[in-house]
Amino acid sequence: MKKLGRKGKAWKKARAKLKKEFEVKGKTRCEICGSTFALSFHHRHKRKENDPHTFENVILLCAKCHHRLEYDKNLTSKWFRKLRGIK
Repeated sequence: MKKLGRKGKAWKKARAKLKKEFEVKGKTRCEICGSTFALSFHHRHKRKENDPHTFENVILLCAKCHHRLEYDKNLTSKWFRKLRGIK
């Protein structure tokens, strides 16, 4: 089993908190297509850039939508503007 570093442990804790926050807000499906398959959080900026793990900085996506946005900063910006009102 792979050990988690300090940042890995912090992300694991933040992910659990985000999951609860999204459930409270009724966001339990992909925010783009509505799928429930293989959901994960997509950050507005890469996690290594140390943005806080908050509702405003992440969106919930299925694997297909996450893959589409992963390497396209323009598409990521478009969806964050639409979903969170953030540039």
